[in-house]
Amino acid sequence: LSASSLPGHVLSDHSAAWNALHRGTRAQSVTQPDDHIIVSEGAPLELKCSYSYTGTPTLFWYIQYPSQGLQLLLGYFSGPTLVKGIKGFEAELKKNETSFHLRKQSAHLGDSAVYFCALRD
Repeated sequence: LSASSLPGHVLSDHSAAWNALHRGTRAQSVTQPDDHIIVSEGAPLELKCSYSYTGTPTLFWYIQYPSQGLQLLLGYFSGPTLVKGIKGFEAELKKNETSFHLRKQSAHLGDSAVYFCALRD
């Protein structure tokens, strides 16, 4: 997706949510339900991520800009469930909803990228 295709909007896309399979008896997965979203510049941004895991997961959000590698935005390991990351992003682990949605109060054109939610043991 190109930011220039919709001036004044922030685009988010994901090719496929990263899925991981534990080599033992427990299966784990993440799901990003939205293929892409369009957000006006300056508006709040939320990217949804749901997970399937028995126990307390370790979750991450990555960003990938065009022609670049993955960059870690934030990760949840343990402790407080609200995680603040770089570039104004944050995510909150909600175990009762099995969700780890990524949020930013004010989206910028430079936030146009591919976002990945990831889970590991």
